[in-house]
Amino acid sequence: MRDRIGELAEKIVDLTSEYYQAVPQPGYVYEKVRPLDKLSDIQNCLDNLEFMFDLELVSKILLGAQLRIKEVNSLDYVYRSMDCQISAMQEDEIEAQYILQYIHNTSLSHAPAVEKIYSVSRKQHERRSLSDKSRTNPWLLWHGVRIAKLISVLIRGFGDKSLDSENEKRDFVQKELRFADTFEMAHETCHSLSKQIGGERYVLLCEVPMTEPGDETSTTSSTSKQPGTYFPDPVCNLVLTSGVTIPLGTMTCRIDADGNPVRSLIDYNEYLVSGTENICIRYIVQYRFDDSDRQQKANKVPTHS
Repeated sequence: MRDRIGELAEKIVDLTSEYYQAVPQPGYVYEKVRPLDKLSDIQNCLDNLEFMFDLELVSKILLGAQLRIKEVNSLDYVYRSMDCQISAMQEDEIEAQYILQYIHNTSLSHAPAVEKIYSVSRKQHERRSLSDKSRTNPWLLWHGVRIAKLISVLIRGFGDKSLDSENEKRDFVQKELRFADTFEMAHETCHSLSKQIGGERYVLLCEVPMTEPGDETSTTSSTSKQPGTYFPDPVCNLVLTSGVTIPLGTMTCRIDADGNPVRSLIDYNEYLVSGTENICIRYIVQYRFDDSDRQQKANKVPTHS
């Protein structure tokens, strides 16, 4: 047993050394490099690698645009590279009104300044949603991203492995994707990813299948829900003619017999999706938010007994 533990410890040290040689880290000039023997540390490394892959892809696109700047407008080059249709929505469109209501009702802080809402269409998503919509019970959920991830996802989708031959080496980066039914949580994700205070940010609205592990109707993905303390009132869920559910209710929470809120491990509902084949990006919301002047709404959140 001791020999086995020693072998594993030696392997961890070797792999840690190999990782730091391939991906140099700042610091560690006057201190020893600690082995990557904790899941949290490994997850941070995976997140950094994924971010670098996104930057690599975006850099290639921008370099291509610069190379052909005399032949085609740079913005047109980037747009064509995304292989999807993006169109700005008018504020008076019914879908835009639903999205604005979704943002307003699921923000515990004062509503952000929405600058633009874009609709997104990808051919493979259209074909997939037409065949799967009746089975997967899609919900429109939020996913916060930074700008490099936004461009990367629009180009290759979530976990698309058709980009280049190097993807076989990158499969380990794939993991469960997190979605939310509250704009507040998506904004917090954007805030944690961005190091600046305030400024322009983006969130995605995606059709996410509400399948459960072991659901025989879907062999490509499953969704597990982690309940939070606050959530949209399910009484006000809106089901569109397309079969997509939008949780348009105002924020509420459950209360116990004594009238106190039932606290969960997380503040807001979180949806973990394994398998990305059935996730369809539908909208991009561009907004601004001054985090230095956030005013929390009154703590008078409606409750459910």
